[in-house]
Amino acid sequence: MGGNGESSHVSADAPDQPTRRRPTDEAVVAAAVKVLLARGTVESQRRLWELVVRELKRQDPAFAVGPARVRTLVLRSGLVNAEIKARIKGVTGDLAACPVCRSKLARTSNRTLAGATTALGYRCTRCAWWTGRDLREPHRYVFHAKLERRAKQAVFRGSRQVEL
Repeated sequence: MGGNGESSHVSADAPDQPTRRRPTDEAVVAAAVKVLLARGTVESQRRLWELVVRELKRQDPAFAVGPARVRTLVLRSGLVNAEIKARIKGVTGDLAACPVCRSKLARTSNRTLAGATTALGYRCTRCAWWTGRDLREPHRYVFHAKLERRAKQAVFRGSRQVEL
């Protein structure tokens, strides 16, 4: 492992395979934000992953990253919003971490008319995922950049028009 956070991985089974390198977290987030600023919205985790990998390979053809890592890093960065589509899958058990971004979960509760507190479910402390008594399993994501694309604006300075 190098001092800059990148590591090399060579498969022992296939010595003729090119060396794969793991990009830094910052490089993955930067590539994702660049993609999202150019496109505005990406409709799935797989499509975001494909676009981020394409962008990373422009920097270094040996870079490799998985779709779950891309999703987790961009959501933890705070620069990307995600709509999380979920399906109901049984009763919610004990959950250790958010299934979307692997952050801490907070229990949600409600006070009854008698004054007692009852547990309702969980919500993520970082992303928009939540669940009630029935487990909401995430199955589709729509990603949006929190930053806005800067539109070209024409400004008149004196008698000249200047593009910003």
